[in-house]
Amino acid sequence: MHLTAHLAFSTAVALLLVTFFQIQLPPLEVAACIVAGFVVDADFVLLRFARYKNHRLLPTHSVFLPFSFIVLSACLLLLVPGSSLVLTSWMCAVNILVHDAFDSIDWGLNFFANGKIVGKKILLAGKTSEEFYAEAKKSTPAYAAFYKAYYGNATMRALEAAAIASMCIALAVSWPGAGHVQWWTILAYAVFLGFHAVEYRRASRSRTAS
Repeated sequence: MHLTAHLAFSTAVALLLVTFFQIQLPPLEVAACIVAGFVVDADFVLLRFARYKNHRLLPTHSVFLPFSFIVLSACLLLLVPGSSLVLTSWMCAVNILVHDAFDSIDWGLNFFANGKIVGKKILLAGKTSEEFYAEAKKSTPAYAAFYKAYYGNATMRALEAAAIASMCIALAVSWPGAGHVQWWTILAYAVFLGFHAVEYRRASRSRTAS
């Protein structure tokens, strides 16, 4: 999924967990839990090292990352049992798993770190990842095929709508508690939305090589 949806769902999960379970976390740690849900996509900068230039084949988009935070939670529980970092680490793991779960819907991901893309992969339309990427390379820019497939799919549009709705509900429910401190998520969402809007506009004007 796109950064907009990841940020929105991550915000909703973190704020609703903190609110309904009355978890006491410092604002910076709540922010860290939210960031964990979308920062995974920063592995895009390592695209040159990924097979087929697909960042979802990197270890960062696998079970290794959430498992690392779960292990960290266990270690912190033993070393500093009263620290808020125990819950923070656990909530980071939850949001990373949520990220991976949604990524499994559109294009899939290398969750088991075995080099195989798994998930629903509804945007591949029955093609293998290799076949879709080969077709995508014929577009200028190359990412145009991905944007067109993403925003042209009713399920993905519905999930984007559900994401922002859940984020707004979570902010409202948690206001004036944890919610009002995390107002930056609204600004971040606007920035991500603007970025994707510009990229989609470019994709819409793209041409496919013969």
